[in-house]
Amino acid sequence: MKKISRMLTMALVLGISIFSMSIAAYAGKQQPQAKKLAQEESKPKEYSFKSGNTAVNMGAAAKDILTALGKAEKESEVNSCACQGKLKTYSYKGFEVSTIQDKGTDIISSVYILDKTVSTPEGISIGSSKEDVLRIYGKDCKENKGVYIYSLGNSELNIFTTNNVVDGIEYLYLAK
Repeated sequence: MKKISRMLTMALVLGISIFSMSIAAYAGKQQPQAKKLAQEESKPKEYSFKSGNTAVNMGAAAKDILTALGKAEKESEVNSCACQGKLKTYSYKGFEVSTIQDKGTDIISSVYILDKTVSTPEGISIGSSKEDVLRIYGKDCKENKGVYIYSLGNSELNIFTTNNVVDGIEYLYLAK
């Protein structure tokens, strides 16, 4: 009886060991997939400009963003030729934010960086080199006469260069 009991105990321990190793091997195979999924979820879905702690997302409701940015140095308003309503532009130190109306709500339509005191969240500013742009944003873009056009979701990042030096940066909302 002791011999049978000992054999059953050993079989049980062996079974548990094999089961544990199988689970560990399965988990090891699943980790890269889970890691890849987490990386994809953390990738931005569109280009976003940042000023201090304020994210300026293309197509987002403008009211809270403009409040967070503070009082603009200058504001202008013109009739929009692209949509119904007004195109409003708010000028801040080193950049401008434009809004358009969508279903009765002002939304962010563009951000234009005006000088080298302001940069993209990735560190590109007026005066950066074309090589820096390609290193940071990659070569997967359209290039048209020195303008590098990057598309992501409902947004576009246009980087203008002259003689391989950045001289303009623009974020655009692409209404779909």
